[in-house]
Amino acid sequence: MLRNIIYPIACITFIGIAGNPTRAKTDQITGLWQTSLYNNHIEVQSYVIEDDRAMFMFKDGALAWDAKDFLVLQDDCFDVTIEGQVYPGKGASSKSGRKKKKSEL
Repeated sequence: MLRNIIYPIACITFIGIAGNPTRAKTDQITGLWQTSLYNNHIEVQSYVIEDDRAMFMFKDGALAWDAKDFLVLQDDCFDVTIEGQVYPGKGASSKSGRKKKKSEL
């Protein structure tokens, strides 16, 4: 339903990386995903925003849903957030999980 609403507006998607990756590992993983999506004609720009978090920007918002379907099946994907909805990835069910960071006030 949301797929049809946001088309063709740009869409930002946040992806959590499973485990406790370094910034370099996150950059490597997201680069691989970006290439895989590009090979399927899904144009995306990726930005690493934290050691275990990345942001994907799609110029065509409808493509974000196709990318979500691909990303949640990846072993290193903890979760995918589109339009405030969180979709758990395959990495969320792994025993390595992802540690919650304590936030300072």
